[in-house]
Amino acid sequence: MSLSPDLRRAGKEKTIPERIPKLFLNLEDVEEFRERYPSIPVRNYKGGCYVDIRDFPSCSFIKFEPERSTRQVFSFAILKFCRFKKAFPDDLVALYREDSEKAALDLRSFLMHELSQGLSSNYVRSELTSLFT
Repeated sequence: MSLSPDLRRAGKEKTIPERIPKLFLNLEDVEEFRERYPSIPVRNYKGGCYVDIRDFPSCSFIKFEPERSTRQVFSFAILKFCRFKKAFPDDLVALYREDSEKAALDLRSFLMHELSQGLSSNYVRSELTSLFT
């Protein structure tokens, strides 16, 4: 007997810890992070400290996207870019507001990095769309 579509998809809407877009912190940087961003909670996962990328004020728009799949694509694209730049999203937004040429160069280098990893151009395009949003 096969499962109905409703039963197969029952767990898809739950946010399991593995699907939270985590930006991991070094243990020695946790206190400094808490001083800079007191409103963003630091969480633990498998012995490491992380922050949810969606908790940053510059990424709060993600929570208002109507579809879960869109929220996930946006979250993980921003997370990948922040890991690539080794910076927090609010810091990058402040930097790019001052210097738009730097933003263009960083996006170009991120694009080239993603394509060199063998990712499809459609997937990379969706990541860039997420970053521009």
